[in-house]
Amino acid sequence: MLDRQVDQRSLECQASSGGPSVHVSKRFSRYCPETNNSKPDVRLREAFRTVCSIAMKKLLILASLLGAFATAQAHFIWAIPQPDGHTVKFELAESPGDSVVPYGQFVKSGQYFGLSAEPKDEAAPLRGTKSAGVHALFGVHGSDLVHWSAKAAANLRAASETTSLPADITVKTVKGLLIARVTKNGRPTPDSLATCIAPGSSKVHEFRTNAKGEFQLGKSTAGLWILSAIIVENTPGTYNGTPYKDRQDMATLCFRI
Repeated sequence: MLDRQVDQRSLECQASSGGPSVHVSKRFSRYCPETNNSKPDVRLREAFRTVCSIAMKKLLILASLLGAFATAQAHFIWAIPQPDGHTVKFELAESPGDSVVPYGQFVKSGQYFGLSAEPKDEAAPLRGTKSAGVHALFGVHGSDLVHWSAKAAANLRAASETTSLPADITVKTVKGLLIARVTKNGRPTPDSLATCIAPGSSKVHEFRTNAKGEFQLGKSTAGLWILSAIIVENTPGTYNGTPYKDRQDMATLCFRI
């Protein structure tokens, strides 16, 4: 349709370089560099380059955000007790400090406990309980409805106590060995995938919980312990109009000894 309109009311614009002639509508003739013997419109070309540059920057930003969204579901929320024993830092990452994505961008309506104030700059003060955490719903990713649960414990005693989190990890000492237990709504979760990073190490040890939902960490060692567990339940449903097959709870516990 546009070509027909151009052909109906056209002017010939012959490039000074001897290039081929083109026909343009009177309505668009002012954009033709050689119409009415005018000089090339440098400003138009510069404006075009500027528009292209802005569009490219926006595309790069969008691609970055989409990439972060795609990887966020593979990340855990970590509630990390700080060495001062009074503060908790929240991160959304594969492990604390690793592949961190913007926490506030994905965790906007978390249910916090054990804090004396809402997190500011991804950190918050502990209340007297010495344990704190958050539960948040990510949403549907692929065929899974993803939930996050994260707990911080300032000491081993706080790590041994259960919380209101739907998915929880606790730790106890048996004959000098640390034993972790994974539960969902207070019940043990057998055959769940769990991981542990011991103090002073970056190696990730993987486990499968036993019939009691437990796995053994090893000897009690001073420092920061980092645990995670993934609980998968075959409970199909629909969330915000999107169907899913499984519910996936991604739980973490960071505690100090």
